[in-house]
Amino acid sequence: MKRIVPVFLLLFLFISGCLIFRQPAGGTHYNFEYQGAVYEIIGVQSDKGETANFLIKREKSGVVFRAIDRNQEGKLEQVLSGNIELDRANRIYRAGIRMAQEEGRYNEIEKYREFLYRYGSVRLVVQSTIEKEETFVNLFVIYDNDGSVVGIYRDDGSDGILTGVEKGKAELENARELYKILLDRAREENRLDESYPDRFIITIDDPVELLRR
Repeated sequence: MKRIVPVFLLLFLFISGCLIFRQPAGGTHYNFEYQGAVYEIIGVQSDKGETANFLIKREKSGVVFRAIDRNQEGKLEQVLSGNIELDRANRIYRAGIRMAQEEGRYNEIEKYREFLYRYGSVRLVVQSTIEKEETFVNLFVIYDNDGSVVGIYRDDGSDGILTGVEKGKAELENARELYKILLDRAREENRLDESYPDRFIITIDDPVELLRR
């Protein structure tokens, strides 16, 4: 049964890919049609403020499949029930997001995948950002004691290896040593996203500092 919701905001973040549906009591539904079938994106929020999105297909007999976007990134991480490939579910999910955008039912918020660590006389920051669809890049920034930028470096594969210098006084090899120290610290504090076991992607948290490039 199609449910009409008078007002809702689809929140879509281009920097970190954060995506949630703001809900009244009982949750908010967005229904859309894709390739002749009707799907729902349902946003839920716990009492603690934790949010998640579900992509659901229903038929008269019940739920055909359910998949979840735990990190509110616009990407489904897991099929919870039903027989559908995760890649196929994500294509449907992204189509629903695009339709909601075209209908003007979204707004932007800012959250960052960012981790900061003070090491000796410097401050180290890493931000994981999406530059292309589902492709993360890490930006590593070194600050001195007065807050001046010493260097900005790129880890294009988010694999823990710095691949380029955007701005910097520190040698790349020295920056790589500091970057490894920072990632090790992030692992110790459980700030690496377990959804990407082969990469070093920071979990979403409140922003520490917006890196100006």
